[in-house]
Amino acid sequence: MEKIANALGVTLGQFFRVAESPKANVVRSTDRLHLALEWSRADLEALAFLGDGSQFQAVLVSIKPGGLSGKHSSPSKNHEFAFIYEGQTILTLQESDIPLQRGDSVTIPAGLERRWRNESDQITQILLVSVTVS
Repeated sequence: MEKIANALGVTLGQFFRVAESPKANVVRSTDRLHLALEWSRADLEALAFLGDGSQFQAVLVSIKPGGLSGKHSSPSKNHEFAFIYEGQTILTLQESDIPLQRGDSVTIPAGLERRWRNESDQITQILLVSVTVS
């Protein structure tokens, strides 16, 4: 999905974006826009947007056991901050595996190849906040 977004010149958050507004936006847990990626065993939920043309986005990534974020590592055009909210994951970053568990966080500069995978028997949830590099 991210490769499609990059090819279109938009962020994943822009797939979820609704009418833009200059005010604060509340996203109720029951009203989150959701995208299920069946092949990867992952779900994305839009958590936040500014609605002012900003390239800021916050997404909750849920990866089921055996799931992954992509078949191969790929670079993001965004700077990313990730917080492991629940479970554990393996972040492949520039061909190096980094095990992460609940409470860990990582910042990833734009352009680094990365991929998330869940080799555990429990769901993993990652709060992913990104900002597009200008």
